[in-house]
Amino acid sequence: LEWLTGPVTDIAVNQATPSEMYAVANGRGLFRSQDGGRTWKGFSSELSRISANSSVTMFRTDPQNQNTLYLALANGLVKSENRGSTWKFMNILIPPNALPVDAVAVNPRDTFNVHVGVGALMYMSDDGGINWSVQKLNTTKRVSTIVIDPNDPQNMFLGMRVPKKR
Repeated sequence: LEWLTGPVTDIAVNQATPSEMYAVANGRGLFRSQDGGRTWKGFSSELSRISANSSVTMFRTDPQNQNTLYLALANGLVKSENRGSTWKFMNILIPPNALPVDAVAVNPRDTFNVHVGVGALMYMSDDGGINWSVQKLNTTKRVSTIVIDPNDPQNMFLGMRVPKKR
């Protein structure tokens, strides 16, 4: 077990078990604490099994099923259905020049409704990530955050940022 060091860019609390927390540490990956944040365990060995890049940009849990986790990565989107014991890449046809995956959100009322932001593209799935539709947004900015209104999931809010120069 280890302590978190470096900037924390994303954090989530398991609503069913509040002593379980997840954090993304910039450049270090995803970590989980089961004791309210006193100690942390990284997921690097689990993610290395699928050759997932350690550059995690965002983490989300499924609001209806805390065993289902999503990670937005520099090289795609991965999902775990067993609280991070195993991970698999989700099949989204993302153009390489649009990567990384910047944001992910799950509809709080419909576990199968998943939204992913990649550059100025919004990917949407209504079947848990099996099939995807894509919408190009009329902007040069990148989607950095997606929030779905829990009271009215038809309302979605996007945070945008200016792309980094390569």
